[in-house]
Amino acid sequence: MTATTNEQTLSARLRAVSFGGAHSEGAEEAAEPGRYYELFLRGGLNGEQVAAQVVQHLQMYRPLEEAARHHDAEGRFPFRFPELDRVPALERDLEFWLGPSWNEQVIATPRIAAYVDRLNEVIFDSVPLFVAHQYTRYLGDLSGGQSIGKRFRKAYELTDWRGAEFYRFEQIDDPRAFKDRYRAALDSYGFTADEIALMEDEVRTAYRLNNRAALDLEELLGEAP
Repeated sequence: MTATTNEQTLSARLRAVSFGGAHSEGAEEAAEPGRYYELFLRGGLNGEQVAAQVVQHLQMYRPLEEAARHHDAEGRFPFRFPELDRVPALERDLEFWLGPSWNEQVIATPRIAAYVDRLNEVIFDSVPLFVAHQYTRYLGDLSGGQSIGKRFRKAYELTDWRGAEFYRFEQIDDPRAFKDRYRAALDSYGFTADEIALMEDEVRTAYRLNNRAALDLEELLGEAP
């Protein structure tokens, strides 16, 4: 059964939400592409400042990946993709930028804490809401995140992947083919029209929370040149 509503597949509907306004959802609160991201992409941050974003990512991806394992308790959950897991890579990135005591510096700043609270509130008990957050984060990582990773490595003169492993999906040879596979899973799952509406709203919520979390990075930036 293909999940459709209003003559569109679910993957098409979520794609339309993502590119039709979710990126600017809550734009009046968003820092991106603010000073932090400008410096991030041109090599203008020190190690601790770079690590601030890695810390945010780690706090997002820990519950997401725990929830994926939770839903896959019987080993048949179609949205459990171990090749997407980012937590081990993020931990290695933090060790690169902060050293072996990096775990002592993983502090939840206010807006990222709100994002994580929302994740913990909905993704363990609701497959549609889990998928909305998984879709928003990981498909973004496999799309625009790849070009960001290339610019980031060049800006910080990283000759290998150390410090930028978050952007490297070693088990995915063809991101485009993987995204097609993921969208096929979306369309064949059989979500109801009500569930699809919830997912669309939650994708918008995820973008809004992400935009707000960017303000934490701006505030942590301080007086960096």
